[in-house]
Amino acid sequence: MAQTRSHERSRRRARTGSRFDRLREYVSGDSLRDVHWKSSAKREDLLVKEFADDRSDRTLLVAAEAREGHADEMAAAAATITMAALESGLAVELAVPNGTVEQGYGDTHRTRLLELLARADAGQTGRVDDADVVVTANGDGVTVSVDGRRQSFAAVTASQDNPIAGEVNG
Repeated sequence: MAQTRSHERSRRRARTGSRFDRLREYVSGDSLRDVHWKSSAKREDLLVKEFADDRSDRTLLVAAEAREGHADEMAAAAATITMAALESGLAVELAVPNGTVEQGYGDTHRTRLLELLARADAGQTGRVDDADVVVTANGDGVTVSVDGRRQSFAAVTASQDNPIAGEVNG
């Protein structure tokens, strides 16, 4: 159902004059008006046009690091932050110790982010100095740093109903 809502937002943006961004594979529920027929004719599957609005021009680099034994906590916190950023219309780039997902947005990008986080290992990224948000997990818990200001993950998510926050810091 969440996937359908996201595609519905894409269709609404297409109708309100947003600019074309890229082509992606057709997903059940996409409007046939968004199918790029010329490109689809050259392939065995349908491709649909994805549109961007002004909000998606903003980008966010999240670097997530963890000490040994704390990769799951890091991944859970980074997932919460990256998914919230995508929902806010930001193009998100993610760096974890064993990989990177370049900036993007949309359902396919969401899947790539979550797949990388599911495989995330402990270690360092080498991207902390470039990152807009740094997630760090160690024996003391999970912290989030933005503009040099460091807070516990629980404090960052305390105002939201977030079932993951209790699991990560509990």
